[in-house]
Amino acid sequence: MPQESKEFEPRLIKEDDLYGEKEGYRLNLIRPNVYQFYCRTAGCHVFLIIGDELNVLIDTGIITKFNSFNYLLTTEVGLKIEDIDLVWVQIRGFLNFEERL
Repeated sequence: MPQESKEFEPRLIKEDDLYGEKEGYRLNLIRPNVYQFYCRTAGCHVFLIIGDELNVLIDTGIITKFNSFNYLLTTEVGLKIEDIDLVWVQIRGFLNFEERL
């Protein structure tokens, strides 16, 4: 009898306790290798997709939340900023891509 695979459940990984509840991001794992840096106040949500050959950041968030993003990225996800290969940013309806070589 084959074992039933457990269905993936999105879950909260960590509240940013270093920068405070309202200032920091909340890190959610929404699918395997897909993370959401959830913004509880003004700003935007940031998504990170970790691939075998490419790590993609969707949106960059806002500068005042960078320390929170970097803290969760390094301590919980295990990546450095330099490990992000492609950044997808939307500004006023225009899509901008920056690929790091």
